[in-house]
Amino acid sequence: MDWVVSLIYVALLAWGMSVGVRQIMQGRRHPEQLLNPLFSNRLALNLFTLHIIVVSLDLFVIGPWSVANKSTLWYWGGRIALVTSSLPIAAFFNRNPQSFGRLIGTWVVARNFFEYGLHILVAAIAVRWDLYYLLLWWIVAYRYLDVGPRRALQKLYGTPELKAARPWAPVVNWVVIASLYVITYFVVAGQWLVSPRCPVTTCRPTSRRRGSTWSSSPPTSPSRSSCGHASRCTRGRSCRGPTPPQPCRAWPRTDSCSHAAPRQLAVSASTCSQRSTEPGPGWIRPVCPSVHSTT
Repeated sequence: MDWVVSLIYVALLAWGMSVGVRQIMQGRRHPEQLLNPLFSNRLALNLFTLHIIVVSLDLFVIGPWSVANKSTLWYWGGRIALVTSSLPIAAFFNRNPQSFGRLIGTWVVARNFFEYGLHILVAAIAVRWDLYYLLLWWIVAYRYLDVGPRRALQKLYGTPELKAARPWAPVVNWVVIASLYVITYFVVAGQWLVSPRCPVTTCRPTSRRRGSTWSSSPPTSPSRSSCGHASRCTRGRSCRGPTPPQPCRAWPRTDSCSHAAPRQLAVSASTCSQRSTEPGPGWIRPVCPSVHSTT
């Protein structure tokens, strides 16, 4: 299932990027065919070309590299460049209401304010690379993800005659792209993409479904401990650090005092004696076997 979701995700990215490149080519060769006539202006077309280049660099080069190498300087540098290149287009060359309808035009403006606020919030709190990963492959990637479906559905009401005959078409278009926005969040946050993975290194692998593993890195500690446990990353939850070690709640069955071999008893007793944490409510301190009689 992950591969199917990833292929759809990549196809939408490629579709949106191809629409942007085709729009640039039309503006330079056939400006009369442009959906947004403002892009026939040479300055507007150059700004849009710069915006496409910056978005592509941030999404495919700077963003993934900075997340993989834990570089906040490069991460926010690329994001600031993206916002700077998009502000002139959003302020002076935005023709979404005229091209796609007032509903989609309002949606684009509201979404931009939401995304700016979300970036400010994430930048203000402590560094969370799982959130940086989410912003990159949800917010930044959506610059391309919705372009293809939005342009395709716009053909249903691309002329005044078609719009009069199909007044429901703009609503359908908005429902599709808004649903895609929400679905993309759950896809990225739920780790449905085959690659890249969540960059948090404190997560230990755990079975998400039978035969698959949720992990961004190999475990750095033994997978089993007689006392305490590490936190696990599960679908829909943020990756957290390991929980503090807990005192032994009960003696493991495999190391029970009545069935373990002498050598196992010695190891188990040593392991338990190293845990000096006081037991919390509901925890039973085990009576560790004596190791003096075991050799």
